[in-house]
Formats: sequence, structure tokens, C-alpha cells
Amino acid sequence: MDRGKESRWPDLEEQGFRDLTIRGKQYNPFDVVAINRALNDQHLIYGAGYGMYLKPTFFLAELRTLQEVAG
Repeated sequence: MDRGKESRWPDLEEQGFRDLTIRGKQYNPFDVVAINRALNDQHLIYGAGYGMYLKPTFFLAELRTLQEVAG
């Protein structure tokens, strides 16, 4: 286990969220719709929100298929 990364958590917890930069444009990290629009041609999907205990959660993944279910 990399203890160097673990030791940085307290400092990171004190920092606010930073905007994401995609092709020179800034995005709020919770603006999922706009970020996914910007990533669409790269076949990537992005998600952000608050999970258990209101901990912020983010992911970036390869988009393999896209389908709409029940509207």
C-alpha cells in the first residue's frame, strides 16, 4: 500500500473542489450533463454526486453502449 497517498488525505479534505478543464473549457465537477457532452466524441462517460454519508463520488469510464430505459 502506498502510504504517501494516504498521508495526503487530510490536506485534500480541507480543499474545495476544482473545475475540470476539457479542451480548454472549464466545468464545475458536478455539471455532469455538460461534461458528458464534452466527452461524447471520446466515448467516455463521467459521473459525479454524493454517495453514502454525503461523500463526494466521481468516476470516468469508457462508454461501451448507451440505451434509454423507460424514457
